[in-house]
Amino acid sequence: MQNKEHARHLALFGGDPAFQEVLHVGRPNIGSREKLLARINDMLDRRWLSNNGPFLLELEQKLRELMGVKHCIVMANATIALEIAARALNLRGEVILPSFTFVATAHALQWQEITPVFCDVDPPHA
Repeated sequence: MQNKEHARHLALFGGDPAFQEVLHVGRPNIGSREKLLARINDMLDRRWLSNNGPFLLELEQKLRELMGVKHCIVMANATIALEIAARALNLRGEVILPSFTFVATAHALQWQEITPVFCDVDPPHA
């Protein structure tokens, strides 16, 4: 792959493609199909998919090691994580959010009876 210095060098504008096959945003990288299927079969054989199952504990341990932290609790999604963080911090009243954010950020606060207040966090250009 080479650096593209000008727009005309991009494949979209007739330049050489940077990759041999089209890359899709959001396409999962499962790595080895055999290893993935072996882990899925292990989960199914144990009949233990979550709630402190061995794969969940392994993920949390690897994340603790990667981040160099003492504690790590994985959540189903970021919205739930934001709700739990708001509760843990005992947030009340209003919370300032950047105006350019995903809707779930505000929803997580509203569902905890906190008022999201949007603001422009980009400083004006001189």
